[in-house]
Amino acid sequence: RGEFVIVIEGLAREILVQKEQQSWETLTVAEHVDLYIAQGMEKREAMKAAAKDRGISKRDVYKALV
Repeated sequence: RGEFVIVIEGLAREILVQKEQQSWETLTVAEHVDLYIAQGMEKREAMKAAAKDRGISKRDVYKALV
């Protein structure tokens, strides 16, 4: 009696990060923020997450939204 764990090889972390980055590179900053809001984030948190993803400051995200 007990648990079993089956480990199946998946994609390397670098490939997953690259795919995620490609998914939002085609979006504008506003669309990127809206994507996070649609996922249930508050606007402030969505702006922070978009800034982190893009490697820009939160101020730059705010400017793009205004």
